[in-house]
Amino acid sequence: MTTFTCCIGDCKHILPLKPRLITEHIKKYHPQAYVQLNCGLVYYCAHCDTFTQFIHNHCNDCELFFKDRIDLENHYLLNHKLWFLENDCMYGQECKKKFCKYNHYSYEKNYFVERKDYLPDTICEYDLPWINIRCNNMYCTMDHFRERK
Repeated sequence: MTTFTCCIGDCKHILPLKPRLITEHIKKYHPQAYVQLNCGLVYYCAHCDTFTQFIHNHCNDCELFFKDRIDLENHYLLNHKLWFLENDCMYGQECKKKFCKYNHYSYEKNYFVERKDYLPDTICEYDLPWINIRCNNMYCTMDHFRERK
């Protein structure tokens, strides 16, 4: 069972991560906090290290959180879309082909998060799928994102 230490003042009670038991603890030992929360069940958010009125669904890319998982997923789609890189060439930077549709540089991950990650200089400056601009130079030696025609 997952537990945590009460985050109010000097209270060092170790509580299970169960809303019903958390609520009982808050009512008994911190009645003013229960009144301020103004809710039925009390939840604990480890990310915020605080008691809350609802379960927090935190975005891993920014400071926002949401009541519903669906709202969080919509937030990711609208604000942190993933753009995947083309597959890697098996020859890497040693590739001798005049035209190779694969990428030739290594990256920590095979995608970039829109509005978060900075693009390295090895990715073509004319391949910007998030604004519907794609590199159309079939001899371009820079790396590109997937689905380039």
